[in-house]
Amino acid sequence: MNNEVILKVNLEDLPDDQKALIDQVTEEFHEKCLLSYSSTRDSVIQKTPLPTILLHRQSEDVEARATAHLVHKTIHEAFTNHNKVLANTIGNVLK
Repeated sequence: MNNEVILKVNLEDLPDDQKALIDQVTEEFHEKCLLSYSSTRDSVIQKTPLPTILLHRQSEDVEARATAHLVHKTIHEAFTNHNKVLANTIGNVLK
């Protein structure tokens, strides 16, 4: 498909019912984004990453694979770090 023939649609050009739908979805996403933040006495902090937006034909599998990879990497690093502690402990006991 030639991208030059695709015209960008402006919000003002949409029918009123479509504008209302987009406004509703935008407000819902805005509320979900605000759930990522928490307030302390002195400031507002981001406690979790902002939600992601899945586009048409995009599946949650990509997100699940990325999360699984991160968990695997974290567990691997934990085992690696604990192995050094265990080796040092055994070495100290054998001395």
